[in-house]
Parts: sequence; structure tokens; C-alpha cells
Amino acid sequence: MPNIHQFYTTQLAADMRVKFQDQQLDLIQVWNMTDFTRLQENLIGHLITQKRRRLTPTLFIASLDSEFEIISVNNITGQVILETLSQTTRSVLAGSLIEFLQQLTPIIRKQYD
Repeated sequence: MPNIHQFYTTQLAADMRVKFQDQQLDLIQVWNMTDFTRLQENLIGHLITQKRRRLTPTLFIASLDSEFEIISVNNITGQVILETLSQTTRSVLAGSLIEFLQQLTPIIRKQYD
């Protein structure tokens, strides 16, 4: 999936807090090459779990405050979905990763000295 590849390999950064519609989430980013390797291992583990459960494969791109929900990209259709872990519950948020990213609003956190 070319969009996922670009999403994870264009820049090195900390996770980014954003708002999608009325929900806050953290876009998963990669700090360095060691972090990238760990991310790849987690994505492979996620795909293996889905295969065992006979679910459509997805690749996660964001986390939510709930530890049971993630934002993922459907590896077959390219749609961005809200996925509930360990369940088949999935709802489409956007038709593509680009469409999803265009709907995000960054959340600026104030830093105090």
C-alpha cells in the first residue's frame, strides 16, 4: 500500500495530536530507524492476528484515548476505518488516507518552562 509507505517514511517525528470531527487522536509517527523497525514488527503482528481471525487486513495509523480502538487503513480498499480491537466492529471514516488526512485539525499543545 503506497500511501502507508509514504505516511511512515516521509519524516521522522513524534506522534501528532489531531482532531478528526469531534474526536482527538494521535497519528503514529516514527522517531528514528530503531522505532521504525519496532513499528514494522507491530504492524506484522497486527496483520498476523487479523489473518488468524479471518479479518480483512488493516494497518494502523493512529491511536485513540480508548486502548481498544485504533484508526487503520484497510489494506484492500484503502479506506480509513475506526477499528475496535479483538472485534469485527469497523466503521469507515474516509475513502482514502489522503482524504482522511485532509480532514484533520492539528492540536497545538502549550509547553511550559
